[in-house]
Amino acid sequence: MKELVGRKILSYKLENEGDELTFFTDKGKIVYNTYGDCCSVSWFSDVYNFDALLGQVVNEVVERQKWSDEETKKAEAQGNYDVLSLYGYLIKTDKGTCDIEFRNDSNGYYGGSCECVKDETKEENASN
Repeated sequence: MKELVGRKILSYKLENEGDELTFFTDKGKIVYNTYGDCCSVSWFSDVYNFDALLGQVVNEVVERQKWSDEETKKAEAQGNYDVLSLYGYLIKTDKGTCDIEFRNDSNGYYGGSCECVKDETKEENASN
């Protein structure tokens, strides 16, 4: 989600049953999709503290590496999963940190990813 750095976030929308997350910025929209490797499924599950992003410029995006046992147990209790993996990003502004979480359910051999699929801010820069 490094594409968000330097952009002012106006709003976001979660669509396609959690597969697609769109950020509306001052320079256009940036769209992310989740992908599950073979025999797995991935989806955006939670956006925590969006108020830290609203109307703010993103200073830094850090890939989240660890979850507490409590967070993991809470996530596992929300569904019937074979093997649940948690992924995410911490998006930092002067107002605080927004935590974007996405998940992957698999047989334990596969994982998930999040990729930028559309960046209108690049298109705007390319045309200038």
